[in-house]
Amino acid sequence: MRLLRPFQAMHIEITDPALIDDLVKFLQNCQCKLDAVGRSCVEASPPAAGGDERLCCLQIDGFLRVWCALHPGVHARFDGQTASRAALST
Repeated sequence: MRLLRPFQAMHIEITDPALIDDLVKFLQNCQCKLDAVGRSCVEASPPAAGGDERLCCLQIDGFLRVWCALHPGVHARFDGQTASRAALST
């Protein structure tokens, strides 16, 4: 039997730092717990994930896809995975 490790917050980066406050508000409205905020990044834990990392990834991916659709041209990446169709520029 595999034991689930305690889930930690997902590190999320966006391509437009000017929109970080908007992302924070959006994730708060999605009931995410925000652990840290930086210039172009935030750490968030999704609601009702129950420690299941796969479920957490699915929830964060869904939230970020919606948020990116509301902000054309902005891309997001969490824990190395791109949530929008285009890759995060470096």
